[in-house]
Amino acid sequence: MPGATGVTRRPRPAPPYATQAGFRLRSGRPRHGRPLARLATAVWESSWLTRQALVAVLLLLVALGLARAPWPFLAGIRGQVRYYLSTDLDLREAAELVLSSSLKERVAEGWRVFPELWNRLTGRDKGQTPLEATFVLPVTGTITSVFGYRTDPVTGETAFHTGIDIAAAEGTPIVAALGGTVLSVEENESYGKVVEVDHGQAVITLYAHAKDIAVKAGDTVEQGDTIAVVGQTGKTTSPNCHFEVIVNGQPIDPLGMKGLASAPR
Repeated sequence: MPGATGVTRRPRPAPPYATQAGFRLRSGRPRHGRPLARLATAVWESSWLTRQALVAVLLLLVALGLARAPWPFLAGIRGQVRYYLSTDLDLREAAELVLSSSLKERVAEGWRVFPELWNRLTGRDKGQTPLEATFVLPVTGTITSVFGYRTDPVTGETAFHTGIDIAAAEGTPIVAALGGTVLSVEENESYGKVVEVDHGQAVITLYAHAKDIAVKAGDTVEQGDTIAVVGQTGKTTSPNCHFEVIVNGQPIDPLGMKGLASAPR
């Protein structure tokens, strides 16, 4: 009886697993859907080229399915699909897009993701990561300004310096601190002529204030290859190379990288 002394209550049994997820937890069966979901996510997120190809294949399959469907109520749609696929398909605009340099660069960028697809699926990389590699100083010169807060030489105000400045004579070669692919070549008011190199795994190096640039976006460079020469473009008071190391979109101290801690200052 409830509340009676000397009576031992029997514990209630755990409720039965009613869902498929609960059954798998109880039985210890592997979740077969996870590898397929990981594969689909990695392929879809791998690159612009992959997404465009998948969408194009899907649209083509839908169009062919409509063209071959036997249902009477699709007769009108079927006729329009056949018409556009056979007679009214203007390939001139598509040909111009294929021959354009912007598409070539984006396709080249898309192809680069396939060697890294396996790493994204497994969640780890084979061999040495970019942050574990030994960097080289991009310019033979003297470090005149380090990473962190400083008095800006142009404005005179205290500001955060997102890299290091390496002073050198104008025309001194600027080399890639690590091997990678040229991500962008631009010119702006602050950095002047600037090059960004992608080393994979969200690691990017930036080289600013160049006088001339010797590479273009999409080029593959090895460590030590000349990518530009020192100049005085942008906001700077003397010829130098402003060098940054960016990880996951955030600048970090370049002198913390292996091989740069003993750089001359």
